Amino acid sequence: MPTPPTRPKTPEFSRPPTKRPAKHPTKPHANRLVLIPAAGFGRRVGSPPAKELLTPVEFHGLNFIDHALGLCREWQARALVVVRQNKTELINHLRQTSSPDWVSCFEIESSKEWADTCRQAVPALAAHNLLLLPDTQFAPEDIGAKLFAMIEGPSSTGLALATFATPTPQVWGCFRSQASRSLIAEKPKGETNGALAWGLMAFHQGLAKDLFSAIQLSHETGGKWQTLPATVEPLALDHFVDLTRGD
Repeated sequence: MPTPPTRPKTPEFSRPPTKRPAKHPTKPHANRLVLIPAAGFGRRVGSPPAKELLTPVEFHGLNFIDHALGLCREWQARALVVVRQNKTELINHLRQTSSPDWVSCFEIESSKEWADTCRQAVPALAAHNLLLLPDTQFAPEDIGAKLFAMIEGPSSTGLALATFATPTPQVWGCFRSQASRSLIAEKPKGETNGALAWGLMAFHQGLAKDLFSAIQLSHETGGKWQTLPATVEPLALDHFVDLTRGD
């Protein structure tokens, strides 16, 4: 009896790749924490109840806060979300969707600016911390893990910034070196030679209060340069954008 014809096998290289879900660690690193300020009013996007729950097209279905929390897991770090007490929609979302092992809320009554928001949360920080602004997009995304590794090193100054060059430093938070000092300014006015904009920062707990006080003072003095509590170790970003900017 003749053997029935068989269909030729599809060559292995022509089969579509199987997409596997990203693997995340089951527990965060004990000494790592990502600080996420979320106490603002979102005036640039129409003052919604919680800007952090908006879903930008760049995040492919994820809202700002869930995208940020996903990065925290990739970096093996707990997240501390600093939020105003009356942002109940955001607080309820975090409680309903996040594991307390990975995410906690630090509730405050009010703050002057984002730096003051972070300064109020200093008592809840870990040994090694990273500031992540949830409405930003950057590359490479693993730069958070690299920043943590930098400040965890034995010879680290305890302060590392992810930086990028910009032709308009006056609209960004910037840092520059002057002699043996590192300076920082919010939307600097005047001298900007050698200034780099920053997108993320990693820091030791012991530097946090002076760090955020310097940034807040720069804001209150109209963008004047302030001395940082440690020398900056810079790490270059390939791409950085604030997704809620109108300029």
